[in-house]
Order: sequence, then C-alpha cells, then structure tokens
Amino acid sequence: GSEGYVDAMPRNTLSALITHRFNRQWNGSFVYYQTSEAHLLGDGNDVDLIRWADVRLARQFNSGPWKGELSAVVENVVNNHYEEFADYNTHKSHARINIMLNF
Repeated sequence: GSEGYVDAMPRNTLSALITHRFNRQWNGSFVYYQTSEAHLLGDGNDVDLIRWADVRLARQFNSGPWKGELSAVVENVVNNHYEEFADYNTHKSHARINIMLNF
C-alpha cells in the first residue's frame, strides 16, 4: 500500500550552516545535517537517524602571481558511522586539504 511509500522517505530533515570571517585572510564554517529514519523499498536497508557535521577553515592568499585559497575540511566530525540505502555505502570521518588558484 501507500504506507510503504510514506515510510520510505525521512519524515524530517534539518540542515544548518554557520560561517564566520575572522579577518581578510581567514574564514571558517560549520554545517550540521540531520535526517530521520527511513524504511526503504526494494532491496535497500532501513536507515537509522543520521547526524552529520562538517567543519572548514580557509585562508586567502595573494602573493605576487599566486592568488587563491588554502582550506582544510573535516567531514563527519562526530565520526558517526552510518549507512545510506545499502550496507556497503557507509560513511566515516575523513579530512582533506583543498587548494584553489585564481589565474
């Protein structure tokens, strides 16, 4: 029946973004996502409540011909191990460095 379709989608989702510019060179952000549980159709697994938070710190630079931004990002800061749709699609905490050059 149609009840299966209703339960297959999260009832609630939430996202929030906070950004702050510390000065001309430095800025940062924090983002939070939350999705309620869902009972997926077909061969998908049930998905529990998901909570996810990312942080980012970036520095702008302008040195001669080099202009751009260097940033560090940590995704899933709380290291909430969760699954999306199938048990092989799991997410753990990870970090990366980004370099953006303007030329």
